[in-house]
Amino acid sequence: MGVNELWKILEPVKRNEDLSSLRGKKLCVDLSFWICEFQSAKGLQENVPSPHLRNLLFRVLYLSTRLGVKLVFVIDGEPPQLKWNAIVKRIQARNGEQSGHLSPPGGRRIGRSHFAQWVNELLGIPYIESPGEGEALCAWLDLLEIVDGCITSDGDAFLYGARTVYRDLPVSGKSKGSSVDCYRIEELESQLNLNRENLVGLAVLLGCDYLPQGVPQVGKIKAMELIQNIKPDNLVQRFHKWTAMGTFSDQDLSRKEKSIKCKALKDKSFPHPKVIQEYLQDPKVPQQFSSKTFCPDIQKLQNLKWNEEKTTEKIQPLITYWQMTSLLEKNITTFVQPEKIVKARVQQKVECYEVEWKNLELGEACPPYFVTVEPRELFAQVYPDPVKKFNEEQAEQTSKKQKKSNCTSRTKNSKREGW
Repeated sequence: MGVNELWKILEPVKRNEDLSSLRGKKLCVDLSFWICEFQSAKGLQENVPSPHLRNLLFRVLYLSTRLGVKLVFVIDGEPPQLKWNAIVKRIQARNGEQSGHLSPPGGRRIGRSHFAQWVNELLGIPYIESPGEGEALCAWLDLLEIVDGCITSDGDAFLYGARTVYRDLPVSGKSKGSSVDCYRIEELESQLNLNRENLVGLAVLLGCDYLPQGVPQVGKIKAMELIQNIKPDNLVQRFHKWTAMGTFSDQDLSRKEKSIKCKALKDKSFPHPKVIQEYLQDPKVPQQFSSKTFCPDIQKLQNLKWNEEKTTEKIQPLITYWQMTSLLEKNITTFVQPEKIVKARVQQKVECYEVEWKNLELGEACPPYFVTVEPRELFAQVYPDPVKKFNEEQAEQTSKKQKKSNCTSRTKNSKREGW
């Protein structure tokens, strides 16, 4: 999806970064890609009920509670008219020709919207519906610096204005060397001369969701050579010069550019201004945008027919994380309270506390007391008193051990000296 062969073109600027690089960032997620990715996960469809939601839980759990990433889910709204033919052909290829009676845009993607609302109620992650494509709204939120980047596998995000795109996240951070692929627009520009207009030009030449065929016999190598050849113009500017009668002489063109121009102008609709305008339009962010999170719902998650005990165990850290971040934001709602710090530990390279909590308002879906592992820095910010008490107890225990060790050493020395 997106510009044909774009990720291969961007391979030289791909950065493989440790997941810890996401710590503390606010990121928007093109939710449709996560759903499709999880639904196609091998070995899960027959063995696990709702595998897409299960993997979604694991990923949210790690990103939120271990890395402190603030997530905003973005879902597709009504697809642009330009894309409808591509959607119909894709569905027909998957389901057969009987799908040809599908209606054009105007019918909203209700199923996806309801799923996002359901996830919001279960996991407490805020979501926002795009006025069009999900990756477009992700890009606009990033362009306007409302978020720090986008998580999507659709390269069209850069054409809509995204600054930073992350893709290929693991389900959780448990595997060694867990990492994420990162692409930044400044590196696309400096190393590949791919600014936003050149990327849009690539969509016209190579093909994209709105223009599947592109220009025949023009591949990524020829297109990139053209971009380097026409500086300081960008592709969109060059396309307009090609089609502006009498203002641009072929004598000014290289042999390669003449060849591509000749192929392109065989299409009477070139340079497809509606496609260019779709990508270069001004940002459209819904006014009622909120990134407020909600307390996850253990009871509803238990109804998914997963192992009830494990489900409760997995969701408890999300609840405690939600409460701690809410308290930092001056939201005084409390569902649980810390009873004591059991011990200090390190989990997945993060310094943590093992904490015992008391259930105040979660009802019978959660035990009266339970233990979670919490990031030490966040917990200390919200609950300094239990941390102070724990440190004092640890210091006292260390002092007693030191005194006992000193006493033992003196006894051994005395025996050696024959006392």
